[in-house]
Amino acid sequence: MNVVTARVEEETYKNLKYLMRVEQVDQAELVRRLLDKAVAEEKMKLALTKLREHKINIRKAAELAGVSYVEMFDKASQEDVDSGYSLDDLISFQKACVD
Repeated sequence: MNVVTARVEEETYKNLKYLMRVEQVDQAELVRRLLDKAVAEEKMKLALTKLREHKINIRKAAELAGVSYVEMFDKASQEDVDSGYSLDDLISFQKACVD
């Protein structure tokens, strides 16, 4: 494991202390969880931006975000990002693969 050190505002530190107490975890565990979540969110945001700009396809976006193709398609749909495929296209493709 690598070590990361960061200075935070007093309010952020108070919020961390509160969460540590409520969730009954130590500071390192809480910061790791929060950082993992933030990194995953940023990767998804970047993938959706590149997908929206048609710089990458949905498979590459899924790879970049670290999620499955289906999860990426679902997220793109929720965010109203044109993935280049319609639901009908995917259903037709699925049927063709099964046959």
